[in-house]
Amino acid sequence: MGRVYKSWTTGEIEDLRYLRTVERLRIREIAEILERSKRTVEEAVHRYGIKIEEPWKEWDLELLKSLVFGTNIKKKEIASKLGRTERAVGSKMIEMFGSSGLTKLRNESLLNRAEARFTKKEIKFLQDFYYIKGAKACASALKRTKYSVTLKAGRLMRQGYEFKKLEEENALSRTDKNGVELSSIENNVKSPRHYKLEGLNIESIDVIKATLGKEGFKAFCKGNIMKYLIRAEKKNGLEDYKKAHTYLTWYLKECEEEKNGSTERI
Repeated sequence: MGRVYKSWTTGEIEDLRYLRTVERLRIREIAEILERSKRTVEEAVHRYGIKIEEPWKEWDLELLKSLVFGTNIKKKEIASKLGRTERAVGSKMIEMFGSSGLTKLRNESLLNRAEARFTKKEIKFLQDFYYIKGAKACASALKRTKYSVTLKAGRLMRQGYEFKKLEEENALSRTDKNGVELSSIENNVKSPRHYKLEGLNIESIDVIKATLGKEGFKAFCKGNIMKYLIRAEKKNGLEDYKKAHTYLTWYLKECEEEKNGSTERI
């Protein structure tokens, strides 16, 4: 009569994996615990890829660190180069770095390295010109990426560093990051010539407000606030921030008039 094969349940496989890789028991001892034959346990160990991992040596740890932070290869390739399973590599990454996610670890490493190189002189430059020139111009002047400059400025603000704000610009005879005089920017924001209706002393914004009504005009203002804030660093910098501020002023004025029952015109 032929030998009857008894299949392994998921629970038994996990027990086998634990006893072999964590407890590091011999095949004979595992067979006795699981009430299986030695041959059956050997076959299962081979079938399910269960093997005792060699202890991590210092050289292995250095190589793992190098492969995680110094390359873009995936975890499967890292495991192959180290001669270990992906599970073993993931566990060691959590132990060493706090996470087994390659993308997360690599991004954090890149940002930390970028921030660590900022000198006191560069930080002072950001404090003086970040709002005046914008992130793109500051990045160009400091020979850094726009992303690293934006990140550093944000962290400095959260740490309590003071930055020269937009309202301080009128006292400075400077141009914006595109070389446009600030007075020109003010004109483009407060009373742009291309929005005035020829022959009439009104602007298109007056017509828009009258057409949309109060609620429609408020929604129009909110949409433009978002538009100018989103595109500022990609297009007109300071001018777009000022336009967003103008729409915010109009929006708040509508809210105040609504609250006070006023019908005052913009």
